[in-house]
Amino acid sequence: MEETNLYYKLGGQKAIRAVVEEFYRRMLEDELVNEAFRGIDMDRLRNHQTAFLSYALGGPVEYDGRTLREGHKGLNITSEQYERMIRIMNDTLRTFNVADEDRVKIEAFLRSVKPFVVGQ
Repeated sequence: MEETNLYYKLGGQKAIRAVVEEFYRRMLEDELVNEAFRGIDMDRLRNHQTAFLSYALGGPVEYDGRTLREGHKGLNITSEQYERMIRIMNDTLRTFNVADEDRVKIEAFLRSVKPFVVGQ
């Protein structure tokens, strides 16, 4: 177990859950991106996103959900919306006092998966 990976640096499952809760609160308030969540079970999405981020950040979590491409199919998310999501995530992470170097790593990950989300 690597204690310096992002999962542990952020504070583990409980802290990641808090970040996810705040992130989606902000996403739902934003007029550019909130339309993508119409008709979505937000509790299910929050649970899913907590598991996915925990896994992606190096936590001891098994992720067996859909791929990013499958999960975003038919949503037609634009590059502009995706960039807004990255800004909202960065702002959320700042609220939780996540170090700049860790926010940069998380943003790099989000940018690396952009082709699997935008335009699906």
